[in-house]
Amino acid sequence: MVLGLAVLVVAIPLVVFGGSAQHGQGGSLPLPRGAIWLALGLALHLIWIYGISRSANVPSLVTWLPLAADVPIVIFAFANRRVPGVPVVAVGLALNMLAMAANGGLMPITLAHVPGPHTASRFAGDRLRLSADRVVGSDAPLGFLGDDIAIGWPGSVGMALSVGDIVIVAGCIFAAVSLLRLETGR
Repeated sequence: MVLGLAVLVVAIPLVVFGGSAQHGQGGSLPLPRGAIWLALGLALHLIWIYGISRSANVPSLVTWLPLAADVPIVIFAFANRRVPGVPVVAVGLALNMLAMAANGGLMPITLAHVPGPHTASRFAGDRLRLSADRVVGSDAPLGFLGDDIAIGWPGSVGMALSVGDIVIVAGCIFAAVSLLRLETGR
């Protein structure tokens, strides 16, 4: 969900300010291109997280849906590559997609970083519900790109982020600030 929320941070200023923001010598930023791709990617993520991932028995082919859901978002990012910060978002997406592709379509997460109080009942290979994560061992392919950055109070993990998530958020913040600065003329 971090991905969806972060990408919206870019999309909202693009839609609100894109048509009117003055850039350089009187030019304006274009409205976002391919917004339908962004909507499709986010919809597929929501279908996975709030629908399919709740099921105990998901066919292995369907576990590739979270990775496939990133493809339309990459198309949106490519279409808007001239917007400041969007190429950084694309790099973060690529990092996440590499980790997911190397681990069966789901984001790897080690047992120590599984959020919630029931971490003791999780085993390597478990797919986490309401998430696009799969518990892996420390030897997972490209596991260092997985959700292994814990955010929360000491002694508990409230959320786990990946390197790609942090790059995505940084790119979204850069894009939002750049677009807002263009709009205000600063």
